[in-house]
Amino acid sequence: MILIAALVAVAPLSEDRAVMLTSKAMETLGPAARNGCLAYEIEDSSPARFDIAVREIHDQRCGGDPAVMPVIERFRVGRSPLKLWRYDVVGDRYLPCRLTRAQQPVCTR
Repeated sequence: MILIAALVAVAPLSEDRAVMLTSKAMETLGPAARNGCLAYEIEDSSPARFDIAVREIHDQRCGGDPAVMPVIERFRVGRSPLKLWRYDVVGDRYLPCRLTRAQQPVCTR
């Protein structure tokens, strides 16, 4: 089991894994992530990081104007070492989130 955890820790971070981490971070910020009305968009990527926008889905099931998908959060995911930041609109900066040993993100508002 330790070998598997070590291999996951050194494996290159994929877009899917970065989005999964962002989705878990959204769950810690509130109930919006649990209703299935969020979309995750890779806005930028480099060998060092992914920048991910979290958009609110507006459709018949989720409500709202279907012509609009506003960004409600932004995250930056560092590839190696694995790190996560949440964008602070007021301060115009990325604030670090804490990752537990089990790679569970803890972000604050």
